[in-house]
Amino acid sequence: PLLSYFIPSILQNQYVSTYLSKSKIDWLLQNSLNITYLTLFLHSLECIFVFRPKLNYYRVPTDYLLEWYIAGLVEGYPAIKRFKKLIAEKTH
Repeated sequence: PLLSYFIPSILQNQYVSTYLSKSKIDWLLQNSLNITYLTLFLHSLECIFVFRPKLNYYRVPTDYLLEWYIAGLVEGYPAIKRFKKLIAEKTH
């Protein structure tokens, strides 16, 4: 959504129009920034309530904390899954 806010032509091509109607494309273009804000807000809640307790429990150093929080904001739950996998590899 953020990219479509800055480059609207991404959504206005033949490939996208085969899957989405013109009204849906227009709606996405008008609300792309709001969708981006909502996504960042929800990812920040994931970081605070899901990711932070895990990072604190395993005492992740501060420089790595910043990297994991940024990954959590950008990716969301896949970053948490990757962290769990890393912990499973290190503890077993």
